[in-house]
Amino acid sequence: MRPTSPSMRWIALAACALAVAGGVLLALRAHRQAGPTSGAVTAPARMPVAAAFHVAPLPDDAAGKRIATLLHSDAAFARDVAFLLAASVRERCAPAHAGELAKMANRARLPVLAATSEVTAREQDLDQPIYQAIQRIAAAAPCGRTLDLAATGLPLRLDPERYSAAFPDSYYQPTLDTVPHEYAGQPLSARAAQECQSIAYAVLPLGRNGWQCRALWAGTRPRIVKACEQARSESGLRAGEAIPPEVANRLTPVVAGMLDKLPESCR
Repeated sequence: MRPTSPSMRWIALAACALAVAGGVLLALRAHRQAGPTSGAVTAPARMPVAAAFHVAPLPDDAAGKRIATLLHSDAAFARDVAFLLAASVRERCAPAHAGELAKMANRARLPVLAATSEVTAREQDLDQPIYQAIQRIAAAAPCGRTLDLAATGLPLRLDPERYSAAFPDSYYQPTLDTVPHEYAGQPLSARAAQECQSIAYAVLPLGRNGWQCRALWAGTRPRIVKACEQARSESGLRAGEAIPPEVANRLTPVVAGMLDKLPESCR
């Protein structure tokens, strides 16, 4: 899919910020690392659930029927669509927060739009219909309401605000209705603005099974962010400034030490 919407342009721009995180990851590869997990320990308090808005079915043509089939059968494509819908609704309803989901998706190294690109490369006639369907749904969605997407072929109730509060974990669990404990109390806007989040997710990414290690990983990522922020502060870096190689090199043994404290099975 071509990056024609603000959400997709934000994804393309934010991807440029990951080079330093990749450098730290390469430096740490001498230390055995844990496999990615699909989520994190969550806080017990449940977030309020908005009344559902029933989204209209997709157009009753060949493209609409094919998209509906993909939404039902292709989990990765459905995750992309849920992400783009949440991002598009937030851009309209909360423009001050436009781009935050895309920026955090890049910090967390999520495969956003990978599945959609595969679909449109394979079925090029679906490129515009997919984009148009997302825009139509987002434009009709009332602000502050849960979207019931069942009529589109996707059996999902998506609350864009709840999805955003629980992001990036909600990318893999779009119905997650609790804020993961590792960043409870820290809004998406703050996390997306932190360069050090890229380091933490480069070392301990989301996306694979491994529930035994979730609590340990969820507790370690904030410590990596804290150590990274301290190294940035000691170097006199201002908010938004990229982490230079000398700071990354100084941070590497600190992060490696944290990983060494994890059980063998979680490294």
